[in-house]
Amino acid sequence: MTPDLRALLDGLDAALAKATPGPWAQQNGAPNFVYGDPEVGIFVCDTGHDVLADGQPTADAALIVAAVNALPALLAAVRAAADLAGELDGHVMPRSFHPAGTHSDGASSAYADAAVRLRAALSAALPEASERDAE
Repeated sequence: MTPDLRALLDGLDAALAKATPGPWAQQNGAPNFVYGDPEVGIFVCDTGHDVLADGQPTADAALIVAAVNALPALLAAVRAAADLAGELDGHVMPRSFHPAGTHSDGASSAYADAAVRLRAALSAALPEASERDAE
């Protein structure tokens, strides 16, 4: 795992640990209100009123709830993918040791290709990568 990815994941873990406990939910009857800790019902935020009846505040609240509730599983999945990329790297000889970047056997090549794809996907999740791609 790269230091940048580790820092991103650790920062999200820290933010989640400091936030209101979950799961979070939208309030019945006022779906623009977000609440956490269903046993206590801690108010988290109001995404605004549907003054124009366009539904945007309700949709924003739904996104906040879904993202916060999914975050622990997403962080675990990214860490597992990063670990898998590292394990795959351990099963192959680096491309630089092979002529023209080839591998001695198909399995080794498949491991290397999978590791490269995993690292690329993980790198794309970093904020800097998204900002660079937008330019």
